[in-house]
Amino acid sequence: MNGVHDMGGMQGFGPVIREENEPVFHADWEKKMRAMMVCLDKNKVIKLDEVRYAIERVRPDYYLASSYYERWLIGLMILLLEKNVLNDDETREIRKIFSIDDQADLLGAFTQLKYVQDKEGITPEQTPEPSPKFKPGDKILTKMIHSKAHIRLPGYAKGKYGVVKGIYGNYKLPESNVYSDQPYKEPVYVVEFNASELWGPHAPGKDKVLIDLWESYLDPAAT
Repeated sequence: MNGVHDMGGMQGFGPVIREENEPVFHADWEKKMRAMMVCLDKNKVIKLDEVRYAIERVRPDYYLASSYYERWLIGLMILLLEKNVLNDDETREIRKIFSIDDQADLLGAFTQLKYVQDKEGITPEQTPEPSPKFKPGDKILTKMIHSKAHIRLPGYAKGKYGVVKGIYGNYKLPESNVYSDQPYKEPVYVVEFNASELWGPHAPGKDKVLIDLWESYLDPAAT
């Protein structure tokens, strides 16, 4: 889906500030956040693609004011609420921490969009796994996809020309993985773009950008 989470190439946010010798975690709670995410994933309570989709639906004001792991925390909280994993005491504690009235819609307090199963563009399950349609050296054009569902094609790379550099094999299509217990798999490619194709004439002329993209995000480039 389109939103503030897809910040690559967006203007007005200022330069990226790099922290010298940045630690992996800035606070102890971030370690717990990471561990909790891994445990919930391994025990099949959640899927990483579901968490990503939940984070994409965080209200813009919360998203922009939050750190990396705070976004994880809010996204995971949304997902656990939607899955009815949290009990009444835990939801009351969330309301208390965030000063949310007992009568207010708790999910609505955090989300700009509730869970949407947008089946458009989601390929049905298949057997056997598909063979790749592209090979290294093929020129492609990324699709202009505007879906309310979760996709892994960044906004700055939509409608852009690139060249296939490699093939990883078949992996779960993220939007299918969000909505299905038997997600569809399709080939994932390493696609190379000229920086100027993505960022315009002000980008360094010799720079290249490599992006991993699923097959359904790609069309053959017209010759």
